[in-house]
Amino acid sequence: MKIERSFLLAGHLLSTSAFVDVHAPWDGRLVARVAQAGPVEAWLAASAAIGAFPTTRRLPARQRAAMLLHTAAALRDLRDELAVLLCDEGGKPVTLGRAEVDRAVSTLEACATEALRNDVGLDPGAGPGARVVVTRAAPRGPTLAFTSFASPLLGVARKLGAAVAAGCPIVIRPCSRTPSVALTLGLALLEAGWPPDALSVLPCDDTVADRLVADPRFATVTFSGRARAAWGIHARANRRGLAFDREVPVTMLVEPDADLDAAIPALARDTYAHAGQLHTSLQRVFVHERVHAEVCDRFAEAAARVPRGDPGGADVICGPMIDADGVSRVATWLRRAESIGARRVTGGERSGNLVSPAVVAVEGQLADLLNDASSGPVVVLEPYRTLDEAIDRVNRQRPGSDTGIYTRSLPKVWRLFEQLDGRSVVHNGHPNGLETPSSDAAGACPVTNDARASIEALSEARTLVVAPAALDA
Repeated sequence: MKIERSFLLAGHLLSTSAFVDVHAPWDGRLVARVAQAGPVEAWLAASAAIGAFPTTRRLPARQRAAMLLHTAAALRDLRDELAVLLCDEGGKPVTLGRAEVDRAVSTLEACATEALRNDVGLDPGAGPGARVVVTRAAPRGPTLAFTSFASPLLGVARKLGAAVAAGCPIVIRPCSRTPSVALTLGLALLEAGWPPDALSVLPCDDTVADRLVADPRFATVTFSGRARAAWGIHARANRRGLAFDREVPVTMLVEPDADLDAAIPALARDTYAHAGQLHTSLQRVFVHERVHAEVCDRFAEAAARVPRGDPGGADVICGPMIDADGVSRVATWLRRAESIGARRVTGGERSGNLVSPAVVAVEGQLADLLNDASSGPVVVLEPYRTLDEAIDRVNRQRPGSDTGIYTRSLPKVWRLFEQLDGRSVVHNGHPNGLETPSSDAAGACPVTNDARASIEALSEARTLVVAPAALDA
């Protein structure tokens, strides 16, 4: 059923004469017509945010936290409805959509907890006549946020939650392919009591988005997606603060002592969930040469068994690519891989926007030529001789990677942790699998840490120095 959606301008639902049709990636049906904001609406949104900043910066922390908890509860009640929106507009399987809603709820709750955290620092000085220095975090000002189609609800929850926790008005430009969940979340926050002028959700074209980025009234710009696009935004943002959820490479190592019965199904799930389009999707697996051939065969068998097709299916985890351009990108990547000598073990066939799960085996220097990701349902299996060699390749080919390792040896895990130039190491599990059901990596700490870092990016330290005479009065 087609639904016309307005945009949110300073807390009010408005429309213009311009609309964009949103089509379902699976079957192409028209699922929504979304009103598009123009240059005037962009200017008004920034003006409203500036006007609202004196209000939001003075909202008590407990009040901001209560708003976030109220919004989280509203999302929980809308879990199934939001999962259907994610499925219809983004082609995300409903099982993954429900997991994304759960993660968004946890993110808002974590932001609420962080809003209440005591962030006041006190340095009493030393000796007679010493001054007392007080520091605390303060909101920088209005923030502009961009989100991607890969996790459109979670991305908005991270940015909205951080802005509310920090006390910053926010203008969100959602991905044009998946705008409805951002509008739904925005309305839930307004119902929780957030000042209307402090929130706008503006679907718009790239020209209007560029105007927003260039507007000097935004203190910070936040972004989810590819690093190249993020730095392009940064270049147009007049060197203001930029915080972005970049696509951190996810890499796995499989040692010869690994439990392959447990590893292969988990690796396949983490590779092919949402057709490999998640920011945390697995794209590269380094496999010890003693088990490389076996892993190739077993991974191909697992790929063939991955439930794929209609994202509305109860057990499907590999749905369609977001659009025909995504399909073409994967096909081009596979052709290039084969042209330089890589071996396609299985998969890569196209049916509409659906691409069958693919396995590609590479050896030697070919791996360096395929360092870019396909951003689709494709995994590259690369052999190595020793763990030290594998660590060196990860550091060289995929710097900053989040890495998992399947092994029964804790000394090997520790060696990887000590030598890896990356953010995290996970033993026998996906390093950032919280968006995927039944993942091995789970817990509240990553969510809390994400929330804290996001809030700090929108804040700055303020310092008060108290003279000794004032202390004696």
